[in-house]
Amino acid sequence: MPGLLGPQHEALRATLAEGYVVALAMVCLMQYVYSMYRIKHARNLTSQFQRQVNNLSLEMMQIDRDRMIHRLENQILRDVLTQTECRKAVAVLLKRFVPNTEDGFAAFVRFEVAQDPVIHARGLAQESIDALGISQEVREQLRTYGAVVWETPTRGTCPLVGALHPSDRKKCRLLVAIACQDGEQLLGVLVTTALFPLTASRSEQLELTMRLMQAIAPSFRQSLELEQQTSQLQCTREMLELRAITDSRFDQPIRMIEAFLVRLCDMVGGDAVRLFLLTRENGDELRTMFRHGATSHAGILDTWMEHEERLAQCSNATACLLAYDRPQLRQIDIDSLIGSAITVPVIQNGAVIGVVCITRRSPERLNETQRQLAAWSAEMLSNTISRALSLAAMERQARQDGLTELANRRTFDAHLAREFAAVRNGKLAELSLLLLDLDRFKSINDQHGHPAGDEVLRVAARILREIQANDLGPDRSTSARYGGEELALILPGVGQNRAVEIAEEYRQALARQVIHHLGVEIRVTVSVGVATFPVHGHDAQELIAAADEALYRAKTGGRNRVECGPPEAALLGAH
Repeated sequence: MPGLLGPQHEALRATLAEGYVVALAMVCLMQYVYSMYRIKHARNLTSQFQRQVNNLSLEMMQIDRDRMIHRLENQILRDVLTQTECRKAVAVLLKRFVPNTEDGFAAFVRFEVAQDPVIHARGLAQESIDALGISQEVREQLRTYGAVVWETPTRGTCPLVGALHPSDRKKCRLLVAIACQDGEQLLGVLVTTALFPLTASRSEQLELTMRLMQAIAPSFRQSLELEQQTSQLQCTREMLELRAITDSRFDQPIRMIEAFLVRLCDMVGGDAVRLFLLTRENGDELRTMFRHGATSHAGILDTWMEHEERLAQCSNATACLLAYDRPQLRQIDIDSLIGSAITVPVIQNGAVIGVVCITRRSPERLNETQRQLAAWSAEMLSNTISRALSLAAMERQARQDGLTELANRRTFDAHLAREFAAVRNGKLAELSLLLLDLDRFKSINDQHGHPAGDEVLRVAARILREIQANDLGPDRSTSARYGGEELALILPGVGQNRAVEIAEEYRQALARQVIHHLGVEIRVTVSVGVATFPVHGHDAQELIAAADEALYRAKTGGRNRVECGPPEAALLGAH
């Protein structure tokens, strides 16, 4: 029995031994699998934790960046909104976008403004500023999206590029237009080649800029309204000041126009003002009625005045207000002395009667208020000039003799009294008086009629005015019809010898003159009496009496001659 069970027991033992090995192997395998699971689980936990750490880091970085952007936004708003003037606020804002003008540019363009829409620009050429505008297409895009971005813009892709100077186009690697909108009201647009901060994404940069525009819009609108009200108030105040000048009393109407134009020139910052009146005598020729300012040596002044005449011709041709900056002046061949100008036609009954030309050395363009004031002044001048010319004509009629257009006796007496007042005040050392009487004038009336006598008087007066203008100037002397066929000439500052020369010049000129009337040739001579202060008299009555006595001696001595002073004076002239 034991012998029989031996092999089976050994087999069982062998089987059990193999089972133990398998079980042990299974245990080891399970232990390995479990270990691998724990390792993988630990790795997963570590990876998940790392992701959470990374996400937290990113969130912290985003929070830091948002905080930085928020802090930057607040700083910019503080810098911009604390400015008292709209232009200064815009200047501060643009400097943030373009700190270096060699690399880019920025501009703020105001809507609903016909003239000078660019409030401020940085890094832009003047030609670009003058031409920069926002098309209707871009406006609609701004109303819809709030911003428009052009990457590497060209003439074909961006409407703004065509208005830029070539030097500015080179800076346009990027161009962005962002609306400044208060509610439904589109106030303006920021045009820039750069956004900030540089570390932010394009979307973050746009969001920041749009928030800035939205934040400053109400303040910007109020600043614009205040600026407009202030400008309008200033313009109204200046208009009232100019109106007060036209309502004031002047000894001569032209003095009122001069005072008006001088003050207008100061108000618009001009260096010179010139008023041209249109005359119909020589084919609508522009003649100078008044000029003030910009005095220099003859060569510079002549060139400046030539420029003024060219500007006036352009205004007369277009019949509208024209404002010029330096590039526009170059287009009409004005490239020196004058940096900016404005010309305003003076229109009456639909026709141009004159031109006001204001010129400046400064190249800065006149603003809207200055242009408005100049336009109003031209309209005011059209009525003022008409009234002034009417008053001048009335005053001239009151002062002049209607036939000869010389001063009448009343004006003669007033002017002689004025000159003797200058003598008493020490302003004049000498004063001469000529009394002139046409010889045998009654016989001319008797033979040829009174119309012929009137023509003789007119010719005699014309020759006297010509000698007065050529030798003395009308501002330094007074020619008058003293009475009947007697004429007179007051010569302030002229001594006896020079007065005799003038009298002799007139005597000879009249003797040579042939007067034609109704086919008849008439010749006439003149006798002249000369008297000089202080040689022949010490007041007006004594001087007139001395000249009258000398005239009497010229008449009784044979006529057609000049007599001077007291009876012992030498006899000059010839029959």
